[in-house]
Amino acid sequence: MKLTPFWKSTDTLLLAVSGGIDSMVLLHLFSQLPSQERPNFMVASVNHGMRVDSANDVEHVRQFCKIHHIPFYTNTDIPQHLRSEEEAREYRYAFFDNILMQFHCDYLVTAHHAQDQVETILFKLMRGSSLQGISGMSLFRQMTNGCVLARPLLLYTKKDIERYALKEQVSHVVDSTNESLNYTRNRLRHLIVPQLEREQENLGEHFINFSNDLKDVLSIVKDSVACVYPEVCKDNQLNKHALLKLSVPMQKEIIAKWLFDNDVLERYSVNQLLLLLSKQDGEKRIRLKENMWCVVSYQHIFLTTVKSEHVHSIVLENEYVQDTGTVYLSQYETNDTLVGVCKEQLPVTLRPRKTGDTFQLKYHTKKISRILIDEKIPAYQRENILLAVDSQGKILAILHPDLTKLSKQQETDKITIRYYLNYRKRETS
Repeated sequence: MKLTPFWKSTDTLLLAVSGGIDSMVLLHLFSQLPSQERPNFMVASVNHGMRVDSANDVEHVRQFCKIHHIPFYTNTDIPQHLRSEEEAREYRYAFFDNILMQFHCDYLVTAHHAQDQVETILFKLMRGSSLQGISGMSLFRQMTNGCVLARPLLLYTKKDIERYALKEQVSHVVDSTNESLNYTRNRLRHLIVPQLEREQENLGEHFINFSNDLKDVLSIVKDSVACVYPEVCKDNQLNKHALLKLSVPMQKEIIAKWLFDNDVLERYSVNQLLLLLSKQDGEKRIRLKENMWCVVSYQHIFLTTVKSEHVHSIVLENEYVQDTGTVYLSQYETNDTLVGVCKEQLPVTLRPRKTGDTFQLKYHTKKISRILIDEKIPAYQRENILLAVDSQGKILAILHPDLTKLSKQQETDKITIRYYLNYRKRETS
């Protein structure tokens, strides 16, 4: 086994070392590099507080680093609340992140190997992950903090590591929890993978080839999506008609990218949205997560967090500000004017619409519910629309940016007008 340099002479590396055989072999490989190849590196080891011998594992790593004059860091505040592998991982990487930022490291280096790749791919398959997830781990991955996660042992098997440890007499600890069958990954490691290896000796190599091939295909798909995406997605909205012109597989990839960019990662959401897209009967929406809905309207697909405002009747005195615009009264006609208001019509009240409400158009009356449908007002907006009514209960205006034109159709006796009802649309950037 040997390390192929992936670093520059000016780079700083942080090695994640638990004390187990894999990470101790990784540490030993770095410590044995010739001085002209050896990068500036340090070691971090985390005590998760989940086992009685966790402190001994950390001490084992500390002693190795002391003997070889390697900078060593560990957590002093031992967590008491970690109960699962996932929680432990989150805590561990949060600690690594602090060290990476503190010392301006370029790489975080871990000891994942070929068998870990096999376990990861099987685990992702079992969980129904996306193709990206099933493609497994990469040799290098850009992290959100700007550093790169490197896995230089990914092409080596567990047997390679064990042979190296034996030959070089690499001292290491044994994590007792690695033998427990209470964890899914351990059951894969001890029960499933050995069976597969008996069927195929080069299992790890084949899984790595599969991973690389799938990543190549996904890269091609990503490039294809990138070419089409700007034509379909603008201002974080998908153009429904442009999307429907594409093949269903491309629709799926476009939707998946759009949802991923908006922190929605579930495959179920992609499939639900595809199903809604295939239906032609009006506007639909689905809940993606607690405060987020996806709306498939007549022309666009977009996300919203708008909730019903549950506004009661409000007497309009000066002005009332909505998300979509501002309602106000003035003594003079302006560009925002909807309709004139006589003295006898005061006060003007704003209220939510009711079942059966009708509005007087130029030549006839029409139910407001039908107006909203005909004017293609999205359903989530209909819930919050307010009506301006006079003292006699007559509806003067439907307060929505796309419906102000309807109020201007009403006939008014200008001689008796005392005020003007105005609606100023909110400016959008």
